[in-house]
Amino acid sequence: MVMTVVTASAVSTAKAFCPGHITGFLAKASDLTCSKNEDARDKRSYLYMGSTGAGLAIAIGLSSAVKVFEKDNYSQTTYDVYINGSNRNINFEVTKSVVEEYIRLLREKSYHIRIEHETSVPIGYGLSSSGAAALSLSYALNSALNVGLSLEQAAQIAHCSEIECRTGLGSVLAQYVGGFELRSALGAPGVGIAYRIPCPSSRQDLKVVILCLSPVSTKKFLTHHIRSLNGFGEKMLERLKITRNTNDFLDMSFEFADTLGLISGRSRILVSKLKSRGFGCSVALFGNTIFSIVKWSDVADVVKCLKGSGGKLLICDIDQQGARLIDK
Repeated sequence: MVMTVVTASAVSTAKAFCPGHITGFLAKASDLTCSKNEDARDKRSYLYMGSTGAGLAIAIGLSSAVKVFEKDNYSQTTYDVYINGSNRNINFEVTKSVVEEYIRLLREKSYHIRIEHETSVPIGYGLSSSGAAALSLSYALNSALNVGLSLEQAAQIAHCSEIECRTGLGSVLAQYVGGFELRSALGAPGVGIAYRIPCPSSRQDLKVVILCLSPVSTKKFLTHHIRSLNGFGEKMLERLKITRNTNDFLDMSFEFADTLGLISGRSRILVSKLKSRGFGCSVALFGNTIFSIVKWSDVADVVKCLKGSGGKLLICDIDQQGARLIDK
């Protein structure tokens, strides 16, 4: 990443939003340790890697604004990155991977690109902030640089960057689709299969209550524990395809996380408290983050159970649109 001071007006701009995402359970997952020896110049194999399982997109997430400035054609394209207005101590590998892929697509053209991420979800808590950064940025770069890719192709770049950086497996496909989703085949958008489960009209008031307790390294988890996940959630996915119910999803997510030993300490105490009061809940994969899906009328009771436990409390809708370009 090269820091460059630019005073001229931008020749083009674009902005995109991507919802955050909570993975409830995984059915199958690619072994990322097998990709360590892949030729970095050939990422096509990444299109066929990913995960199956179930999760939901949330109406808070991350937006990426792109401003493009002209430069001398003989100079190298440069870029700088800001997150919530700051460019200090930024180590967003997936952003670098996405923007450098677009720089390769530019060929002889030369620009300076200013990237401005704005996130309303905390980073590292299992809410797919890296997937949101990759997908929203890919959409914005594709538009601002007039590369001419379809949204599906732009989403594939984001997916491959997530695999390359080991920051996620199925998040981009899920965030591309949006909503309460099931992923039934591995791969990037256009390769993998995911579909949105519509909530019944009588439950359109559903809210997601989230308590972020402490961050977990997705890369570390996926690198060292991915083999223990495979197969366990397949029967869950088949059942959920039939019931298509958010309460069943919460129960399956809890069983999955509990069996793998992912609920402990404060999380176990709070999850037990919620369940004793009749509220289905679980922890997000992969983060020490508790979540529940309840009717609006029950939100106050859920918050009361979680109050005073520390962490960051979030209340939001289920996002039904998926990633999209937005007006500045």
